[in-house]
Amino acid sequence: MYRVVIAGAGTGSMTFCGQLIRSGKVKPSEIAVFDPAPYHYYQPGFTMLAGGLMGDVDRLSHQMKYVARETRSLFHPDVNFISKPVTGFFPNSNKIGVDGSEISYEHLVVGIGLSIDYNKIPGLYEALEDENSPVGTIYQYKYCLKTNRLVNKFKGGQAIFTQPNQPFKCGGAPQKIMYLANSVWNKTGVRDKTDIHFYIPPAQIFGVQTYAQELEKIAKEKGCNVHYQHLLTKVDPTRNEATFKKGTEEMIVKYDFLHTAPPQGAPKVLQGSPISNEAGYVDVNPNTLRHNKYGNIWAIGDCTSCPTSKTAAAAIGEAPVLVHNLGKVLDGAEPNAKYEGYTSCPIFLGDNKLMLCEFKYQGQPDETFGNQNTPSSLAYYLVKTFLPRVYFTLLPKGVWYGRNSIFKPKFE
Repeated sequence: MYRVVIAGAGTGSMTFCGQLIRSGKVKPSEIAVFDPAPYHYYQPGFTMLAGGLMGDVDRLSHQMKYVARETRSLFHPDVNFISKPVTGFFPNSNKIGVDGSEISYEHLVVGIGLSIDYNKIPGLYEALEDENSPVGTIYQYKYCLKTNRLVNKFKGGQAIFTQPNQPFKCGGAPQKIMYLANSVWNKTGVRDKTDIHFYIPPAQIFGVQTYAQELEKIAKEKGCNVHYQHLLTKVDPTRNEATFKKGTEEMIVKYDFLHTAPPQGAPKVLQGSPISNEAGYVDVNPNTLRHNKYGNIWAIGDCTSCPTSKTAAAAIGEAPVLVHNLGKVLDGAEPNAKYEGYTSCPIFLGDNKLMLCEFKYQGQPDETFGNQNTPSSLAYYLVKTFLPRVYFTLLPKGVWYGRNSIFKPKFE
């Protein structure tokens, strides 16, 4: 039996584990982490890599060092790190399934993220795998390298960018890469020969009204044509055609470049499990992050049922709340810290500018530096240069608390 079992080794799990150890409530040797991934990726870096903020990937030596580390290296050496996936949840017996056996826990923290399903869009996977097909995405490392090459070699034509239905990682990511590509094409002299179109399912460009209004103006100023209530349903890489659905109508659009954000959802191991809701997400109290039925189960990050945007910032914001509340329960008390849905979505706009969108539950702005619905060069350099270094150095050690920086939040 382990005192704390952590399923998944993503941003939330890594941050939580570091802070839990620093709290002194649990020894590193009493913790087990299960994740089969050999590398942990700084996924916000995918957009920067694909969008040219790190230069031409073919001229970068060791591109992975910018966005990846060995997963094991990000956890305390005394933590029991097992490079295997969790295959089942058995909350009534306080066990998880791993590689045909069962592992017992006193407390379980689930942080296994979202699952990406390229095959939900016929033709998409084949197009992404074909190096000669002008289709890319920022949602996987090898594909973001391909996207960088496509953007840099683009000679003009019809450039299409898409967004899936919610949920998906980072609500602004599909338009970030559009603005960055636009910036590259301005520099390479092909922008005047390019038509940019952005096809999205919702009726506005971003989920928070105050930011949406400004982003719609920015898209218009940059000549990016936004098509609302359009969902990508098919890609034909032999004809370079994308099929979209709007209501009951279908339309086919030719492309010379296509960037897609693939459909995403709860991991299969969670779908239909006893710890999940009907949508497949771990059924937790959105404030305490404690399971609504099983008092010794918790969740963090994208796999939770919390109605917040699924970002690294949200997971980092959840971590100190979860550590505090778990510590209270270990001491025989009730959890009293509250996560209010804080998340952040930094949207690169090109030209060394960025809009730092910060908000909480119900889409309410929750800004750190005052009014942030205007482009900022300071925020650009903060996100591009500073945060990637913080991510791999301070987060694993449990000494970074997101918007609170190195200052640990205080809960009553």
